Amino acid sequence: MRVSATATSGGLTGIAVNSLTNTIYVVDYEDDATIINGSDFSTTTLTGLGGPGFIYPYIVVNPVTNQIYVPYVAPGGNVGNVTIIDGVTLAKTTVTVGKNPEGIAFNSLTNQIYVANYWSGDVTVIKGADYSTSTIPGGGDDVAIAVNPISNMVYLANASGCAAYCSGGFTVISGSNNSTSTTIPSSSLKAVAINSTTNKVYFTNPGYAPGYAPPIDTIVVLDGVTNTTTSVTVGSQPSAIAVNQVTNTVYVTNSGSNDVTVIGPQ
Repeated sequence: MRVSATATSGGLTGIAVNSLTNTIYVVDYEDDATIINGSDFSTTTLTGLGGPGFIYPYIVVNPVTNQIYVPYVAPGGNVGNVTIIDGVTLAKTTVTVGKNPEGIAFNSLTNQIYVANYWSGDVTVIKGADYSTSTIPGGGDDVAIAVNPISNMVYLANASGCAAYCSGGFTVISGSNNSTSTTIPSSSLKAVAINSTTNKVYFTNPGYAPGYAPPIDTIVVLDGVTNTTTSVTVGSQPSAIAVNQVTNTVYVTNSGSNDVTVIGPQ
């Protein structure tokens, strides 16, 4: 079955689902969101997310608050915002964040939203209750972020690295007081996923910079209790990562070798 989601300009880029309301949200590359009713596949188009010429790469849904978060950037990346959509009324609120937001995550237990800002190298924390913000220093070139709602810890992947030639790694943030640990060196990380049950955090680590450094092609596994790491070799240029918390299995897409690495229980 195919459902039509119309993009006024650009193309469809992001999708998210609220499993509690059975609603699907699709964002296009310019200025619209299509809302799909999961029961009958009827659609509603929400326009004017931020403005023409902006770029909307992601969309995230908090099923508990029934809010939808759409980070976007202006051409050149100098302006960053997040549009927050009320899932009931479809009212929109714009919150200013750092430059070029690359990743977004939320803690449904504390109703805090965390935005990783690539160009400004920091994290914007949005309080879901009143949309007030605060800023936390990141590790530079912050590209991905994830939250463990059980431990209330936030993990930030820093892509500022070309293996042995540059800094990079990840930053650990306490959700209770927004304090950060020293960025733990690693390499040019790309994505992050968490198993909140085992308190393990997984970062893809391609570590490849053409002309500067050889590939590393590993997954960095962080123990959330001790903050110690181990590495697991995967395929070429690991990119995206996902965790099945029920089976304690990790799946990694490798863009260079065009395959998927499956990592069993750790």
